[in-house]
Amino acid sequence: MLDLSRNLLTGTIPYELTTVKMIRSLYLSHNQLHGRVPHFKTLIPDTKGNPEVRRDNHTLAWVLSGGFKALALGILIGVGIYLFRLKRNRSHRASQTAY
Repeated sequence: MLDLSRNLLTGTIPYELTTVKMIRSLYLSHNQLHGRVPHFKTLIPDTKGNPEVRRDNHTLAWVLSGGFKALALGILIGVGIYLFRLKRNRSHRASQTAY
């Protein structure tokens, strides 16, 4: 975690921060930053309280698409389990009625 909130920082958010792999959370709120938020692969920095900071839509789209992918994968796994159990129950019933 890197918390730089309320430090009166000015300027833009450096792109180089996106390459630091050990940062899991980045708090930049309530400073005097401006410009675009660079695209981070593993997090979305907290920039509230910096009215001049602009977020690119692709950052939000990336997070949403990741959430939708996880949801779709969960549904797919659930349907697969349901179909597997349905088939297993039908074959079990068929084997019981054969005797």
